[in-house]
Amino acid sequence: MKKRIILLLISVIFLISMFISYKLSLFLLFIYILMYIIYLFKKYKINILSLTKLKNMIKSRNFKGNRQEIIIETFDGSGSLTHPSIQYFPNKFNGYIFWMVYTPYNNCDIELENPCICVSNDGINFKNIGKTPLLPIIHSNQIEKKYYNDPFLFFNDNHLEIWYRYTEENKETIFNYVYRIISYDGVNWQEPELMLDDNLSYMSLSIIKENNKYKIFYFDYENKLCYRESENLKIWKKPKIIDLNISEYPMWHAEIRFINNSYEYLFIDKKYNLYYSIFDKNFKIKLIKKLDYTYDINEYYSNSLKYKSTFIHFENKIYLYIPFRYDRILLFKFKNFIRRKWRLVLYILDENNIN
Repeated sequence: MKKRIILLLISVIFLISMFISYKLSLFLLFIYILMYIIYLFKKYKINILSLTKLKNMIKSRNFKGNRQEIIIETFDGSGSLTHPSIQYFPNKFNGYIFWMVYTPYNNCDIELENPCICVSNDGINFKNIGKTPLLPIIHSNQIEKKYYNDPFLFFNDNHLEIWYRYTEENKETIFNYVYRIISYDGVNWQEPELMLDDNLSYMSLSIIKENNKYKIFYFDYENKLCYRESENLKIWKKPKIIDLNISEYPMWHAEIRFINNSYEYLFIDKKYNLYYSIFDKNFKIKLIKKLDYTYDINEYYSNSLKYKSTFIHFENKIYLYIPFRYDRILLFKFKNFIRRKWRLVLYILDENNIN
């Protein structure tokens, strides 16, 4: 009813303007068309700056394979999350096959970057278990930032462990700590335990237990892959840099797992390309494959990228859980000029077709 009244008023004004001056009527017609275009852009969230990026949506439709968006209810209500790390239990752990840690990260808000745990029995439908988030919420300001980041889910003998980095930074310094929390049922978690406080980078850490030795893999500030060993989690050997001899792939965030006597390595480079790779025990390359996936959505975005992903082997398939971030520029809002939304997407690959 309101729309009809508005259209009637516009028609009456336009007719009156025609009797007054054709120039005035043309000017009013121009204003009407302009306002209608603005209305359409706002209603359908179309962004002038992103129209040239439609190729990302077109390319995504060329992907052949299984994919599924993973919907998880985050504690902030946004459903926007990233940095997943998954574990698979064929005989179930506390009633579930899949266990995954993630951090909400809507609009890249570091206060939301707090580990949460979720479970599933099909690898697609996940639900939170226990309290969310797992750690106390901390608040930052522009002068001093304090935040959790880069969690990794690790199964150790008979219990789950979440290793994560805690960072404090200001304009002059940055300090990183590595903590872990332990749970024997995935629901009740013990108090955080400080594991490393020597202020190395520890970016995008992965934990492996091999021959009763703990290995922590991470990236340093120069984006070099490093690792340290410990037999008792008290004394750690000096860091070693791993030269994979793949300089053409500038690695960044990654996840490493030790499977079938080899290191399987899922990583992104500085251009947000995603790669799946296999190295032998001496870190000599056996396979490296670029996974050129995109994800189509129903809105027009100015930029899209992939981030640190996680994977498991399940029934002769490789389940890849890939976070996609889409940046949408808001033309009609002055606050939060760029909105960053994260979606978690599952891609299923056949192990026999990975080469």
